[in-house]
Amino acid sequence: MKKISKHLPIAFLAFAGTLGCAGDLSAEPISAEQVRTAIDGGVKFLLDEQNENRGSWNEIARYKGGVTALCTLALLNAGIEPSHPQIQKALAFLRRIEPTATYSVSLQTMALCAANSHQDQVLIQRNVRWLEEKQLASGVWSYPGGDGDNSNSQFAVLALHEAERVGAKIQQETWDKAADYWSSSQNPDGSWGYKVDWPDGLGSMTCAGIAATVICAGHVDQPDAEVKNDLIQCCQPQEDDDSLERALVWLGRNFSVSRNPGRRGMGHV
Repeated sequence: MKKISKHLPIAFLAFAGTLGCAGDLSAEPISAEQVRTAIDGGVKFLLDEQNENRGSWNEIARYKGGVTALCTLALLNAGIEPSHPQIQKALAFLRRIEPTATYSVSLQTMALCAANSHQDQVLIQRNVRWLEEKQLASGVWSYPGGDGDNSNSQFAVLALHEAERVGAKIQQETWDKAADYWSSSQNPDGSWGYKVDWPDGLGSMTCAGIAATVICAGHVDQPDAEVKNDLIQCCQPQEDDDSLERALVWLGRNFSVSRNPGRRGMGHV
């Protein structure tokens, strides 16, 4: 089993160092107060835009529940408590949504997990089983329909990760197939495209590949030590994996604050 390189923190620092020089050097630094003000403004906007009677936000028919789950996640991550009346309305709406599409199922799952509601364990496990059933043999996810893509796949991996964190059971085969897919779909230059056959990397999909690789590695990598015959066997052989370092180098070279890096960096991908 491959092992994520111990030198990865150095790569993170190297990439972080590129962020300051990639944008407008004449721009004034952004203060913590400005960030907090922006978040507060976003929270107010979302709360004001919620449909008061239904507890939802304006939905996209193909991904019913997706927009509401995304808004609920944003509010929860911004510090709004799950007990807030509008969050409770949103959760009540989400609990009525049946699984139909990878995006909406994944977001619904993440919102229920983030709310820390023990009453949603059954729904979360139901969604896990649905995602596992919809995973293609290659380890990728689709809308469903089609041959799958990295955008849907990253949402599925994120949802499964959050579900497991709150106690859901994920089959090992699911993680194994996902890990193999993300490893095999990376471009030689370290980037990921929208699909496995896209040679042109995208910033958004490369970030997705990094997150998915880190998550999957935590579920499939062999430990450095194990117990055999009541004795600890340490320093087990590992195969180095530089996939994350190559991805971070690609991001550092192509970083932009004004567009999605990559020649095909358009639209939702």
